[in-house]
Amino acid sequence: MVRRRYQRGSLFKRGKREKIWVARWWEDVINADGTMGRVRRSIVIGTVAEFTTYRLAMHALSERLRLLNSGRQRPQPMRTLTDFVQKDWEPVVLPTLKYVTQKHYKYILKAHLIPAFGEFRLPDISPEAIQNFLLTKLREDYSWESVHHFRCALSKVLGSVEEWNYLADNPVRKTRLPRREYKQERPILAPAQVWRLMIALPEPARSVAMLLVLTGLRIGELLALRWKSVDLGAQTLRVRVIVYEGHFDTPKQGEVHARSHLVQKLFRFSPFFTRGLIILALWFFQLVRVSPCAAGISCIVICSLRAKSSVCQEWLGIPCVIVTLRCWTLQERR
Repeated sequence: MVRRRYQRGSLFKRGKREKIWVARWWEDVINADGTMGRVRRSIVIGTVAEFTTYRLAMHALSERLRLLNSGRQRPQPMRTLTDFVQKDWEPVVLPTLKYVTQKHYKYILKAHLIPAFGEFRLPDISPEAIQNFLLTKLREDYSWESVHHFRCALSKVLGSVEEWNYLADNPVRKTRLPRREYKQERPILAPAQVWRLMIALPEPARSVAMLLVLTGLRIGELLALRWKSVDLGAQTLRVRVIVYEGHFDTPKQGEVHARSHLVQKLFRFSPFFTRGLIILALWFFQLVRVSPCAAGISCIVICSLRAKSSVCQEWLGIPCVIVTLRCWTLQERR
């Protein structure tokens, strides 16, 4: 516990042409190694024209020191954002997140946040600095979604700083993004275009693409689909596992129920359900002939451990060009 100290601070004039009032006082800080220390602060109170007498300038200084003298101000950490991220956040907090989130945050920290705020002391990362950073990224033609991801990643890091009592609050919460601009809806393939694409695809890519169209599953959900999640009798399936670059994980709790309800509804009422059921049934009986333990085998064993982006590019990229369709982006394939 830091001992409470009352201080008035010191005040003096500086300058020749335009004289200013300079105030100094002592503050408790937390050193980089975790020990307590004291540093001398120095700020400009204002010009002599604004505070014509020593008494007025001293009153302004007393207002600045009121929170410090009340004992409610926490000791400010001297650590930089880079030091905190490398020594504390990445080894302790980052492993608790999902693999895809870990990879995403690592990239954002390395490419955007550390270059912008890495040398800042933690208490010096102000809402104004963060707001300027976000607006600058928008002016550099980054999309609204990308800048939103930058803000979320920084909020996650500074949220840990707040939880560990290095800061009183998270400055990211005091920032705002401008309203998202309206964008034209992405074009959707017509049934005739889908059929041309299916004809150009070889197996098993044709069956995979057909299931994606009929069920509305994401590529990571389909590649992680197992037979125990498929009920051919009830004509339903549940999304229980997702895969990303060979790493299996469970969806978020809210997403499990929402996606499962959506898929069950599509399977029961979609006019294309019969074809999708036939595809799953053919895969099941082929696996049963090979192994009686097919209930525990992933539906698409060939590509279940591969990156979904490489699967989409290899299987869907070239056929799209063959049938004179533009090559889909990764977001459209999802």
